[in-house]
Amino acid sequence: MKKGVCPICGNYKDLSRHHIHKFTVFHDDSEQNIFYICEKCHNQGAVCLEALITERENDLLRKYPELYEEALMDYIDGIRPKKYNYKRRVRHK
Repeated sequence: MKKGVCPICGNYKDLSRHHIHKFTVFHDDSEQNIFYICEKCHNQGAVCLEALITERENDLLRKYPELYEEALMDYIDGIRPKKYNYKRRVRHK
């Protein structure tokens, strides 16, 4: 966290790191993929950034219900998730 002005609400607060491209999907922890915003705008409440992202992900996934059906059938057939161990960069204060 660092102090600064949140570019969304304009308040001077502690700012948290937000990955522009979701880390769990793209595994990009570079500074070019980081955006600093306050916790409230980031992930607190029904109108935060994470809620909007989740809403859009769900809208996209609803178009492809077969993904869930195929995953279930694959799992029944013995296919298991790949195990990844992506490490985030260590930040020094």
